[in-house]
Amino acid sequence: MSALSGWLDGRVLDEVALLSRLTEKLGRRRRKCDVGVETPVTASRTVTLLHRQGENQRDQFGSDLAVTVTLDNAQYTKTAFFQLKRSNTYRVPIRRDQLLQATRDPRVGDRSFALAVDEVREGIRLHAVQDLLSAFDSTVATKTIDCSAWTGLTQWVLEWLSCNIGPRSNNPVAPNSVESLLGGYVVDHVGDDFVWFGGDLPPDFPSDYRPARSWLIFKFTAGEPAAAGTLF
Repeated sequence: MSALSGWLDGRVLDEVALLSRLTEKLGRRRRKCDVGVETPVTASRTVTLLHRQGENQRDQFGSDLAVTVTLDNAQYTKTAFFQLKRSNTYRVPIRRDQLLQATRDPRVGDRSFALAVDEVREGIRLHAVQDLLSAFDSTVATKTIDCSAWTGLTQWVLEWLSCNIGPRSNNPVAPNSVESLLGGYVVDHVGDDFVWFGGDLPPDFPSDYRPARSWLIFKFTAGEPAAAGTLF
């Protein structure tokens, strides 16, 4: 919400400006961040830039932002992809070709969501890209959709972390994992503890495919038990 407020105040209301605000806020350094209860759990973050040059010097991406959460040496890992959308009083324009781009690879398609940020009502709504695509008439290139009934941000985060939304990554270091796919596009990263899941793209992988613009990785690590009677 802080990123949304800054985006609206800046008045450059496009998706790239919003992405910059989001990566700034989500990727900020948290000093001595302890998110545990009886056992300390520390959090670190990495912000990576993904890139692969498209035809005619043009970049096309399946999503704007990928987010990975990993816990205790990848015992729990989840990744989601977000297409950022501007909405006005919860009316959001959707392009079918962008939905198709996000679903070209099933590893990405199962984890892709449209994230609508409303510039009037200042709310955030999310919806699975595959569900949007299945309801999209193939003869229509663009249409405006009412997103007021989509899932709100807080509910979505709780459902996603609980694995009620989006699949969990069973083996993120495997060559065919979605995390290894993202690793193949990393050109730069900034963070406390970069988690490298892989990164070798298959030789026959489509040359015009780019899964996301940026990738945020949040790593949570359990430490030693806290002192008796101490809760964090």
